[in-house]
Amino acid sequence: MSFGLAVTRDGEMEDLLMVTLPRQPFRQTRAHKGHRKLFRAGFCLAVLSLACIQAVADTGNNHRRIVLIGATAASAGDLIEQALEAGHEVIGVTRRPESMELQHERFTAVYGDVYKIDTIAAVLTGDEVVISYIDINFPFGPEIPAGVDLFSRGTSNIIEAMKLKGNRRLFVTSNMAAEYVVLDKPGPGAQFRDLMGWNRRHKYADARLMETIVEGSELDYTILRMPHLVPGEPTGEVNIVVGKNAYNTAVKNQTPPRTLTVADLSAFILEQMNSDEYVEARVGIYN
Repeated sequence: MSFGLAVTRDGEMEDLLMVTLPRQPFRQTRAHKGHRKLFRAGFCLAVLSLACIQAVADTGNNHRRIVLIGATAASAGDLIEQALEAGHEVIGVTRRPESMELQHERFTAVYGDVYKIDTIAAVLTGDEVVISYIDINFPFGPEIPAGVDLFSRGTSNIIEAMKLKGNRRLFVTSNMAAEYVVLDKPGPGAQFRDLMGWNRRHKYADARLMETIVEGSELDYTILRMPHLVPGEPTGEVNIVVGKNAYNTAVKNQTPPRTLTVADLSAFILEQMNSDEYVEARVGIYN
C-alpha cells in the first residue's frame, strides 16, 4: 500500500512525499514499533508542511495586479504605497509616466489616455483590478464650463477596454456632491456650498452620467462617492452610506462637513478588492 501527498500549483499536481509500506506481514517487534512511530511522526510533519504550503499559496492568491488609472492624482500616491506594502503589483496609468519617480520592482508607470481606448486596453491582460482616479481639475473657485466629459467619456472608454480584455472588477471615484443639484444661480449672501454647487454643476452632472454608465456596464463595479479628501494617517474607522443621501448625511447637514483621509480611502479600496460586499453599489464613504 502506498501513501502520497500532493499540492496543487497552477492547476498541476506535484508529489511531495511517497512512502511504500512492506507488502508482506511482519511481527511488531520493538524496532518495528519504533519505526512505525517514526513513520507516523514523519507523516504528521509532512501533512503539517503541506498545510503550511497551502496557507502560503492561499495568501499569495490575495495578491492582485492593479491597474490604477490617474496615477498622478494627488490621492494616488497613498494607494500605490499601501498596495505595494500589501504585496500587490501596481501599474500606474497616466499621460505623464515620466513624471513618476517611484522605483519599485512591483510598480510600473505607463502611458495611457482615457480618451484613447487602445492605450488603456494595451495595459490590460484580463486579470487586473481596475481603479479609476480620474478627475476634472479646475481651480477651486471659478465656474467650470459646460461640455466637460472626462468622467463620462473617459469611464466609458475604460469600460470598453476592460470588456475587450475580459477584466471584471472596477472601482471608480466619484463625489458626494454629485447628489446635490443646484438649479438656480445663488444670489448675494448665498451659502458657500450652494455657490460651489453652482460653479461645479457641469462637473457634477458629468459625474452623475458616469455613474449611470458604470451601473449599466455589467461589470463588477463599486462607485465610491467621497467628500473632500484630506491628508493624514489611516484611522481605520470609516462611515458607509450605500445608495443615495450620502451628501445629506455627511456634508449638507454637518458643520463642519465630513472629510475623508486619502489613507482611509486607499485602505478601503484594497480591502474590497477581494470582497463582493459592495459590488454593484454606490458607496458614500467618510470619516
